[in-house]
Amino acid sequence: MRKDFAKFQIQAALKKDQDQRQRAKAMRSTAENIRIDPVQDRADQNPSGHQNDNVGHVREAHQTIGNESENEKAAEKSKEKRQIHEVVRGATEVVMIEEMSRCCNGKSWRLHFVEPFNSHARVAATPEPAKLRAMEFRFEVLKTDPTGARLGRLTTPHGVIDTPAFMPVGTSGTVKGLTQQALGELGVQILLGNTYHLYLRPGHELIRRLGGLHRFMSWPGAILTDSGGFQVFSLADLRKVTDEGVIFRSHLDGSEHFLTPEKSIEIQQSLGSDIAMVLDECIEYPADHARASAAARRTTEWARRCRDYARANFDASLTPGQVLFPIVQGGTHADLRGESARQLVDLDMPGYAVGGLAVGEPHALTCEMTAAATAELPADRPRYLMGVGLPEQLVDYVARGVDMMDCVLPTRNARNGCLFTSAGRINIKNACYAEDSRPLDERCVCMVCRTYSRAYLRHLFQASEMLAAILNSHHNVAFFLDIMGKIRQAIAFGDLAGYSSELQASLEAGPL
Repeated sequence: MRKDFAKFQIQAALKKDQDQRQRAKAMRSTAENIRIDPVQDRADQNPSGHQNDNVGHVREAHQTIGNESENEKAAEKSKEKRQIHEVVRGATEVVMIEEMSRCCNGKSWRLHFVEPFNSHARVAATPEPAKLRAMEFRFEVLKTDPTGARLGRLTTPHGVIDTPAFMPVGTSGTVKGLTQQALGELGVQILLGNTYHLYLRPGHELIRRLGGLHRFMSWPGAILTDSGGFQVFSLADLRKVTDEGVIFRSHLDGSEHFLTPEKSIEIQQSLGSDIAMVLDECIEYPADHARASAAARRTTEWARRCRDYARANFDASLTPGQVLFPIVQGGTHADLRGESARQLVDLDMPGYAVGGLAVGEPHALTCEMTAAATAELPADRPRYLMGVGLPEQLVDYVARGVDMMDCVLPTRNARNGCLFTSAGRINIKNACYAEDSRPLDERCVCMVCRTYSRAYLRHLFQASEMLAAILNSHHNVAFFLDIMGKIRQAIAFGDLAGYSSELQASLEAGPL
């Protein structure tokens, strides 16, 4: 079964229906470019009451599109008896898996590929500003795997996110080494921005005056902003924590600042993110029970203050429909994790995060604490595990009910010459790659692996060329997104455990 599943994945990548994709793309392009505004329509009429010829052509084209749309609906009607599951393969394709098309041996699958409506591909040509309109925040669980993993769909004011999802980190309004166009081409649906860094530079008030973070960085997709708590608490000697908030000194110029729960929400409303995070107290590892308990209690109280401020000032956000996630704390103590989660659930928030993990504790302990938290969280809300993880760990977190993750590793490791592949990590600095003409990862279909050799990538890194970080980052982000796509496929098939075993075996084999 696993062999056939792997064969299915390879065939799915190779047998794309190019004609269908091009027709769909042409239809969307035409539909997007032809819009009829009733007010403008009247303005285009001449004094005699006759329509301008251009308007007539527009309506004629609009009628043609309508006829084609009717034909498409008729064609779709003939497929009503088919049982179709939607599974996202990577983040740029929607794979329609037709269960009725099994071969006589019951093991083969026939696939259709349909390119989704994706505005990201148009970023470079016509950067779209933030969509300043209200849209209902919604989370749907489409299927649950025997492991407990969930295949879902998260709707935000700036687009839909297929979950489980990995979010590249754009600390200061940019994912290091990648343009917004490149991110769109990779199929990224949501980015993470950092409240602490954007508050200090260039400043949330400036970003607000320029239309919010989406418009400022020309990113049409969804954005999640953290509260700045983790960065503040990592300053150690430069901050002082009280129940009111945190006094800290900027790492840039030493200036003093006072970050309260209310101030954190004010900043994030000015940024206009789709998902904002409450201010939490993230503690060190290890921390004893008393220390972890005090931090969890303070985090719950701060979450309540954040919620109350956001509700009282909901119209201040540049993104109508912006939602707020609280953060489960409790260190590495399972009882505190469960208690923190239950207290936050009482606040009735749209989604929940689990923080304060992956800060030095063993991976097994991270999984244990994650499970202790998610077990207490409502099944109909998204769950976000903050700051994780390595490729081999992603499946473990998803199996514990996590829907969203983020990590700086793909781009940070890329800048240091550490590249993730299907056969494990490659340190491109090593001399053994100096004359290696093979692609970085022969199983990867990203632009870097289709175009450049290991020898060239090593040359760029050794020569300290800027392109080294760009290409390395592109591949690493693509690799993480590809794993997430395969995880979603495996959940759709109800076989995440099987995919996990296959992934672990592949990564442990080591690069050739």
